Amino acid sequence: MSQLKARNIIHLTPKMQTSAAKASLNHRKSTLTPKEVMGIVLDFYGVRQDAFVGRGRAKHVVRARQAYAWLCRQRLPESFPELAAAVKAPNHSTMITRRNAALKRKASDPEFATELRTLDQIVLAQRLRPGQAQPYLVEQAAGTYPLEGGAE
Repeated sequence: MSQLKARNIIHLTPKMQTSAAKASLNHRKSTLTPKEVMGIVLDFYGVRQDAFVGRGRAKHVVRARQAYAWLCRQRLPESFPELAAAVKAPNHSTMITRRNAALKRKASDPEFATELRTLDQIVLAQRLRPGQAQPYLVEQAAGTYPLEGGAE
């Protein structure tokens, strides 16, 4: 068991803390909106928008809603109330519940964890290629579309 020696402890000044917080926010900044992320999730899961924003509890729709909540909190700077408004959820606590459910499902369901990783790659690719057609990105992330440069 290693112990931290006193000389290894770094004390952050308030200015350093502010800089670190800004750097963290800049890392999460995105050119995507919650509605665009919703579009990516809808395409990925094959869910219709009216079902996604509706009150139904079909398993594949619930899965898509949880993935959306997790993905938005990972990659977008918007708050829970803003994310809830984008998908017409009743309130911000609905989004918190969905994100927490996604975290639990991710830990217990390897297939869902893989889906989240794939969606995350799609969102990152979309950030790097604004305006790129979403189906292309879904196919590329799934490995069914050849990558640029002739490599597969």
